[in-house]
Amino acid sequence: MALFADISKRDISFLESEFLTYLLMRFFIGDNSVNINGSDFFYIPVKNIVFSNENTGEKVSIETETIDTCKELYTALKNAKSVSLLQLQLKNETMSIDICLKNAPLRITKVGAPKSIAEDYVDKIIERKLYVRTVFDFYDIMIKDFVNIRISNEWFDFLKNFKNFLKTV
Repeated sequence: MALFADISKRDISFLESEFLTYLLMRFFIGDNSVNINGSDFFYIPVKNIVFSNENTGEKVSIETETIDTCKELYTALKNAKSVSLLQLQLKNETMSIDICLKNAPLRITKVGAPKSIAEDYVDKIIERKLYVRTVFDFYDIMIKDFVNIRISNEWFDFLKNFKNFLKTV
């Protein structure tokens, strides 16, 4: 046995699905707000969520307009399936941006910004850049938050709160 393991060969891909599941869990326990560059945003899962079970290879795709009342979604979470695709809307009082996140590798696969209100072509480009920058900032903030909670004892309290929530639905 080697004294120092080669950490480059460790499989930590489970953290990708765990991050997406974490975002979904935060939504359900009511902790889905985030401050991005001084503006308060919140996110909501929308339309399509794909769950997978690494052990069995099973994938479950749930498409619904009413995420918080979807029984199939709660069943998948209770059966410890992890999220492999998550569509979100990032909102504040002035904008709504659609985002799609996937794992393997963890990435942003879609940014759907609102219709541009700018008239000048250059202003439209600047406006789009602002939307994309907001999505990247959201992604960075949530990843950092996930990592900080995941490596602390807070993680166990977070999981306990979510399990208690699942018992009520």
